[in-house]
Amino acid sequence: MKKMNLLVMSLVSAAALSFTSCSDSEDLANDNAGQEKVDGFYMTLSIQTPKANGTRTSQEERTTNPATEDEAKITTGTFYLYDGDKCIFKKQITDADWQQKTSDKQNTGITNAIKVSVNGVTEGKKYQVYFLAGEKTSNTPITDEFTGKYTIDEKDPTSISLDLAKAGSFVMFNQNDAQRHLGGDDATVTFTSANKTATNPAKCKNIYLDRAAARIDAPNAANATKITTGEGDNAPATKNLDLVKDIAYQNYAVSNLNTKTNVMQKWESEHTKFMAPIGNYFLDYNTYGDKYNNNGSLVNFGSATSTYILENSTATLKNATALYLCYKANLTTTSEKDFEDGTFYRYDGKIYTSLKQIYDDPSVEYPFVNADTGVKVEPAKAIKEIKDENGKLKDENTLAAFRLKYNIDVYEQGLMYYRVALDDQSYKFASTGLYSILRNSIYQLNVENVYDLGRDVPNGPTPDDKKPNYYMQCTVSVNPWVLSTQNVSLK
Repeated sequence: MKKMNLLVMSLVSAAALSFTSCSDSEDLANDNAGQEKVDGFYMTLSIQTPKANGTRTSQEERTTNPATEDEAKITTGTFYLYDGDKCIFKKQITDADWQQKTSDKQNTGITNAIKVSVNGVTEGKKYQVYFLAGEKTSNTPITDEFTGKYTIDEKDPTSISLDLAKAGSFVMFNQNDAQRHLGGDDATVTFTSANKTATNPAKCKNIYLDRAAARIDAPNAANATKITTGEGDNAPATKNLDLVKDIAYQNYAVSNLNTKTNVMQKWESEHTKFMAPIGNYFLDYNTYGDKYNNNGSLVNFGSATSTYILENSTATLKNATALYLCYKANLTTTSEKDFEDGTFYRYDGKIYTSLKQIYDDPSVEYPFVNADTGVKVEPAKAIKEIKDENGKLKDENTLAAFRLKYNIDVYEQGLMYYRVALDDQSYKFASTGLYSILRNSIYQLNVENVYDLGRDVPNGPTPDDKKPNYYMQCTVSVNPWVLSTQNVSLK
């Protein structure tokens, strides 16, 4: 998080000229023939640690987290000057333009003076100022969309990189939400006759930036309390949870990561509805299989510290950005085990460690019956459908067919899964009907309680002219991360 001053700017103005798209200094380098020689338009960027005054981060129910150096540092970007909805000038800032680079440990960073030129500026008129930080640029940033590319680390599949959130080059743009809802209207500049020298630049209001990305942190899931009794919605479906000695958190995976984002965040009127462009989901819901088959999705489970993602907003639970949590259930019983690796079953709401236990239980209807004779298939024969000669479970497709055919849960190695859709704490599904991920936010999931066994597979069943030069000075503030904490009980 940083504050940027766009310092000392002069503009060569041609009143009769307007542009439908942004022009830059290179485009206009030869437009001054016959005009009075001028120093040009200069600016410096001064960055310092910002406060959250007047931004989304200052909402009473929200807290803020400091950014890391990689998340806060700005070395490149593009400055824009807008006349209403028309961009009349843009200038790209490069790494070579910085006199003093910024970091989290060093509060300020200052650029060298940068010379640019511009046409179409009128004295006494108000202009909007925008800044797009990072390596990406656009001719129409207030209406443009960016497509983000995700890359999976081969050693840790949950270590997912996003090209719009690269270390030291996060894409950031003017904040646009209920507190600062028009982006550039809060950051404006008006040039007067007094602003003809670099020693008296026009002043621009602060530009508050948001990172285009959000961040999901690894869940706090290791200290959940196992609860074996409950009433109503908290009543466990499993009838003999007393057999569960303990549960142990293993790892997690993320799903439904949007591949598109607006450069400037979009809302409906009165900010009643948040709108995120829908791209192709990365690691979408179907990646994690269907009700009976994980389709090899377990390779996506790991322990990455955090993941940068793009905004997402949907009314459909299946399309919501979510976390899959993997736990291992360790049982107290050791007798009559079909497998030595902790694999067990759940059938008709009860836990079993062998098919024979189901066979001997008079309270349930034994599922393994010969279709022609109606005679029960002996457990020792039935188990051969999924158990190989080495005493291991057969392939996943065979196991999936077994689950479906007999309506039985098979917890391979005792592993179980919970899927939790992320829900922004200031833009909750309960009041909006949308599951939303908002930019510049950190999503942290705290698992407090576990009421029941999870699913046996991740998606298992349930739940310018003659005008003189103008100069201007602007400040850009990078919002700190907004923290969105979600406490959940798993059931």
